[in-house]
Amino acid sequence: MWKEASDEEKQPFVNLYNKQKEAYDKLKAEESSLQSEPKKPITSYVHFCQAKREAVKAENPKLGFGDLSKKVRFFHLCPNVCA
Repeated sequence: MWKEASDEEKQPFVNLYNKQKEAYDKLKAEESSLQSEPKKPITSYVHFCQAKREAVKAENPKLGFGDLSKKVRFFHLCPNVCA
């Protein structure tokens, strides 16, 4: 049917497709701009870890990222053992 239809018969459907595609593209562009924003606010625990990371890093400059994160995580649980 579609192959046999003339360009004049196809034109209303092509126009409808183009209109829907523009709306879809606009929606996807808005959606992608929203994805770059954080979904939730940073928790107080994350703020705590960010604040303590510099102090722990100053005391242990040779620690890698993973070991530094472990030390920061347990810093508030056992400050005299981990420090």
